[in-house]
Amino acid sequence: MKLKLVIKLSALSIFTLLSFISFGSAAESGDSSAGLDFLWKVINFVVLIAIIYWFARKPVGSAMNASAENAKNQLDEARRAESKAIEEMKKMREKISELENETVAALEKAREEAETEKERILEEGKHEIERMRKQAQFSIEQEYRKAEFQLRQWFAAESLKLAEENVKQKMTSARQNKLVKEYLDQLSQVQGEKELS
Repeated sequence: MKLKLVIKLSALSIFTLLSFISFGSAAESGDSSAGLDFLWKVINFVVLIAIIYWFARKPVGSAMNASAENAKNQLDEARRAESKAIEEMKKMREKISELENETVAALEKAREEAETEKERILEEGKHEIERMRKQAQFSIEQEYRKAEFQLRQWFAAESLKLAEENVKQKMTSARQNKLVKEYLDQLSQVQGEKELS
């Protein structure tokens, strides 16, 4: 559309230039019809300009308006894109700031949880050590009692053996007879008391 308008305006300019050249040459030659010819050329030129204006004003105006509207739309679109980019950059900065805050909070929470877990593990360790100490003490007491019981049994058995050996050595047949006689006397005395009662 613009190319056609430029071509038309160029043709008009060439036509006007040629008209002035022919008028100048006619005036120099002194021809009287040259003035009339020039007048017709001017009228043709004016009519041609009017026709060009009449047919070209809407397309040229439309082209100019379309070009201006297109430029305005592109400028508006560029402004919207810039605003959108600024807004998105602002949102991204906010998200980055939120992520940094969340990271700091997560690290702080992890530290607190690690400290809590450390305290819990230490407390469990203390309880486990105390339980193991009590269990070891109980086991030691059991082993001590078992050893004491076994020692008493051994001591009793050894004492009994020593006593038997001692009694065997001291016990003679006369001594045995005397003991039997004393036992029988005591038995008969107990029976005599029963009969009296």
